[in-house]
Amino acid sequence: MEETIEITTHAYDTAIAEDPYRDENAKELLQDIQIFALVLKKTFSEYRPFSIQEIASRIQYFKGVCPDPADPEAFLDKSVDLSNPEVITPDGTKTIYDNLVVIQDMVTDQLYFVHMEVNSKTLPPEILVNRDLSYLAREIYRQRSDPYGMKKNYVGLKAVKSLWILPISSRLGILKKRFVTEYIREEDDCISTVRSRSEMMIDSRIVFLNEGWHNSGDGTIQALGHLFDSDRKKAIDFMEREGVKMTRTIEAATENYYDHHFRTLNRRDRKAALEAQKQIREYEKQNREYEKQNREYEKQNKEYAQQNKEYQQILARKDTELSETRTRLYAMEKALAAALARLAEYEK
Repeated sequence: MEETIEITTHAYDTAIAEDPYRDENAKELLQDIQIFALVLKKTFSEYRPFSIQEIASRIQYFKGVCPDPADPEAFLDKSVDLSNPEVITPDGTKTIYDNLVVIQDMVTDQLYFVHMEVNSKTLPPEILVNRDLSYLAREIYRQRSDPYGMKKNYVGLKAVKSLWILPISSRLGILKKRFVTEYIREEDDCISTVRSRSEMMIDSRIVFLNEGWHNSGDGTIQALGHLFDSDRKKAIDFMEREGVKMTRTIEAATENYYDHHFRTLNRRDRKAALEAQKQIREYEKQNREYEKQNREYEKQNKEYAQQNKEYQQILARKDTELSETRTRLYAMEKALAAALARLAEYEK
């Protein structure tokens, strides 16, 4: 029997097509209310000044839990149920969202519907766009039957914040989407209200993660990279630094998820993987050396530029002095010629 070993790799490198357990375990992370609040904090700027507990305390409802703002820590060990909310589509099928909760604005009494979707499969662009738009439409439509949503006369529709997390992407970045409106004549108060209301109704993001997240300077990418493409210890250390209190649900969710960041390899694959990891470390080391050398070259270049500037100033002064000396010599030559002419006249 060949020897086996578990080696940590980037999720994209070890992703198994149509692996339901990987996808389910990734979604389980967002079921925890503190991780949900942490993702909100790191993704949407309006939540950044607030603590995890403050954000969690603003959640008005998720299945089985109606938090008490007066005792925000009483429900930190609760989790969002994946079976809620569900929508019956016209063809009779059900759509089950990963996480869709109602949350109060951090400053005002305004309520928002916040939807988070994590998908550990690589989706073709058309499918990704179609699913995103379909979910957004349903998140609006389902408010007609929600006590926190709008009434049947369409009064009280709440704005929607939507986040897709793709932790095994081949690219790295954040795609932000909002409604953009345009009115082709001079606006009045009614049109201005319609436009502002329309443009604030949807705030949608798609976050693409790959192994390059470590080198990103973006706070959202760094946070989601720590949560969805790290190892369990680093993820927990990150959460604790951000103020997340460790609970049984977090311990279980992280354990289940990060177990799928390991891959069992036979001896041949193990050798190839170790060699690849060794090369990556060498490339990173070389890159650090190149960056160090580049900083030295930049420093030297600045020094040479300063020296060159000083030399140019010296040359300019010398040129000025030389020009002045030539002028004086020319004047002396003229004076001497005049004196010699007068002497010649005198001798005659």
